[in-house]
Amino acid sequence: MADTPAQPPNPASPPTQPLNLPRPGNGLARLALVVAAASLLLAVIASGLAVIALSRSGAGTPAAASQSPGGPPASPSAKASVLVPPSPPAPTSPAPALDVLAPGAVYSSKYTDQQLIPPVNQSSDAYIDLDEPRAYPRSTDTIDIVVGQSYDSSVPYIDLGDNVDGAIVPAGTAPDAAGCAELIRTAPVSASASVPAQRNLVMCIATSRSQASREGIKQRMVVLTVVSLTTAGRPTIKLTAWEIPG
Repeated sequence: MADTPAQPPNPASPPTQPLNLPRPGNGLARLALVVAAASLLLAVIASGLAVIALSRSGAGTPAAASQSPGGPPASPSAKASVLVPPSPPAPTSPAPALDVLAPGAVYSSKYTDQQLIPPVNQSSDAYIDLDEPRAYPRSTDTIDIVVGQSYDSSVPYIDLGDNVDGAIVPAGTAPDAAGCAELIRTAPVSASASVPAQRNLVMCIATSRSQASREGIKQRMVVLTVVSLTTAGRPTIKLTAWEIPG
């Protein structure tokens, strides 16, 4: 068996030297600190310059603060017109039904002791024109009062028409036209009130002045008396009227 030639020994590898590389991140951190310091310095310088410019221009004074952007300063009158609201219009009072009558005014008689029996019951009202006088079973544009009756009472009631004024005459008195005018002035019936038409009720009623003007007649002052009342609640009324001067 042939001898195997001896292998020469491997040469020893040279020793490996560790590389002294820079640690990552150290340079970036230093750079960030430098940039931050420079930014802070620039901000301080800019703030100082802004303060100097503001003090020189006078932008911090009250006069400059009152200026609108891009315009002249607002005047005191302009401020007042914005801040102070306009005054509301004064309420208007409705015209009275009666004119102011001069002392000693003379009323002329229109009719005396006219009787009407309004066709009223619990299912229908009666409508009365005091200018004629006349009772209607249905409403018209010339009515002055409405006589009605509720379902729970046998006593009818009287409602005043639009722009019609009235007053209840105290028991035991018999007013004339001037006395009625005084009663309506001092103790009028509410426009929305329903007056029970009981027997012996006496009312003073001034018809509508505007309605009389449209009809081309004079306004009336009327004394209404409930003479009787049936068990079914149908009244008989007596009417006396004067023309109101003016």
